[in-house]
Amino acid sequence: MLTESYLSNLSLLQAMIETQTQVSKWQRRFSTENVRQSTRQVSKLASGNSLIVFDIIIKQAKQYDNQIESLNQSMANCNELSLDIFAYTLLRHISDAKDVNPY
Repeated sequence: MLTESYLSNLSLLQAMIETQTQVSKWQRRFSTENVRQSTRQVSKLASGNSLIVFDIIIKQAKQYDNQIESLNQSMANCNELSLDIFAYTLLRHISDAKDVNPY
């Protein structure tokens, strides 16, 4: 759903690629020791293109369970709209889960 929208327009595609490269740079430097610095970086990234940023963050949280608390703390400075977009992205990931195990 998200990718189809961005593929339809060249400027959106370019923004998506730039945001993905910035988020991947942030992910490489992210650790539990530098959460304060990561908070500022995530809020700056999310203010520009929240859907892409939070989609990547949720995918990282699904892969690395031990970083969920730090990722949660790193979103402390995000504005209300960004947090609403995060909630939407999280619900979309939950509803798209194919290996749903109720117990």
